[in-house]
Amino acid sequence: MLAPSPRRPINRPRAGFTMIEILAVIVVIAILIALLLPAINGAQRTARITQVRTEISVLESAVATFKTTYGIQPPSRIVLYETAAGWNTDPTSRAAIRQMWPQFDFTYGSAGQIDLNGDSAFNSVTLSPAESLIFFLGGMPTKSVVNGKDVFTLTGFSKSPLYPFAAATTGVKRDPSIYEFDVSRLKDLNTNGFPEYLDPLPGQTTPYAYYSGYEGDGYRPIEFGAPGLSEPYRQATASTSSPWKMKSFQLLSPGFDHQFGFGGAFVADGVAANRLPFDASQYPNTFTTSTPTTATRNLESDNITNFFGSTLGGGK
Repeated sequence: MLAPSPRRPINRPRAGFTMIEILAVIVVIAILIALLLPAINGAQRTARITQVRTEISVLESAVATFKTTYGIQPPSRIVLYETAAGWNTDPTSRAAIRQMWPQFDFTYGSAGQIDLNGDSAFNSVTLSPAESLIFFLGGMPTKSVVNGKDVFTLTGFSKSPLYPFAAATTGVKRDPSIYEFDVSRLKDLNTNGFPEYLDPLPGQTTPYAYYSGYEGDGYRPIEFGAPGLSEPYRQATASTSSPWKMKSFQLLSPGFDHQFGFGGAFVADGVAANRLPFDASQYPNTFTTSTPTTATRNLESDNITNFFGSTLGGGK
């Protein structure tokens, strides 16, 4: 009689993951994501700050090129007049233009007027600190409408020593723009026909601010106020302390919150908590009629400037 053969194990298919196993995996993934996200966000933020700082450095070089070409640093506020009568009322703006273009014809020749911003009004256009930077480095703006949106191009200035503001028309030779702006970031925020420039931070709505120290003559109170700073940045808390970049200019981005804050004392060699001190007694209202608050000073923490290596609050 043959011995019974041994039973072979029956291979039954294993059931799928249990609910407990699935939940455990989900929990582990969630923990890993929670640990990685701050690092990813921090690296992304650092990269974006570096991008803005690099652009600010290139803009600084463009300002230096302008000075070499035209003899003076670009003013950070100027009034452009469309008639001879207007120029006669403003010796400051007239003198700045005369320095840059010694042969400038303030009568605009036989026409006697020029429509700089296309509104057919022949009045004047006041360029803000944000607009002045773009105008002097980019030249005359030309607006077109693409898909229902205003699009600006900058065409440099006419080579004519008499009429550098001549429109870009056929046969008019032009100097190239000193800086090639990204046209997608040129925005006419106050609708006066002259655009401002937004930094590359996502969703930015407030343009770069440019304040000239007029090569040591000093920052001018008339140029400060919303949407920019109320005061230039100073190197210490004393109201008599020297501004940063006294002999050149302050150029800054409002950062991720799209707001500049107040300005004033910025102590670069202090600990982070003391870099933007708030003390109402240190603000003698030399530039404005108001004093800052803790809240407005806090807005400055993410500002990116041409005189400090990271955001003003010290964040990378």
